[in-house]
Amino acid sequence: MTLHRLLFITMLAILPIHTQAENPDYIQAEIPHAQIVGQGDLRWFGIKVYSAQLWAENGQYQLDKPHALVLTYGHDFSAKNLAKEGVNQLRKQGIEENKIKEWQPLMEQAFTDVKAGDTLTAIQLPNQAIRFYSNNKVTSTIDDADFTRSFLDIWLGPKTTEPKLRLKLINSH
Repeated sequence: MTLHRLLFITMLAILPIHTQAENPDYIQAEIPHAQIVGQGDLRWFGIKVYSAQLWAENGQYQLDKPHALVLTYGHDFSAKNLAKEGVNQLRKQGIEENKIKEWQPLMEQAFTDVKAGDTLTAIQLPNQAIRFYSNNKVTSTIDDADFTRSFLDIWLGPKTTEPKLRLKLINSH
């Protein structure tokens, strides 16, 4: 695993874990009746990089419906390194280089530096746009359905580099 991937994974691992009783207000505002679909940890050599949670209306994940991916990081990462790892993951998904070059600045704008315990959240909106939050505060909204799907596929798509985590998130055994 490269340092960039570890950084990206760590970014995701620090997102806070919420119970159903701790439904975050910012998710509830975007997705009424949001409940956890699934959750899991990404570990690298036993070290938790991040904890991930998938939220959807009534806890029912559907690809084309609003859902939220919450990552709680276990380590510190810079926004620049998170964006670089996002680029690496998009390449692994088979995304064309011209799209990646178009999307890299969007990720750099959306991501913030994270410390252990910080969260980054990506919410797919009803119009297929994506809204990013850092520690419950909006950082960016990107109105590009292709970017939304490709970005979330890093965790939720069939070509993910972490298929076991994907199955835990989408609650598929």
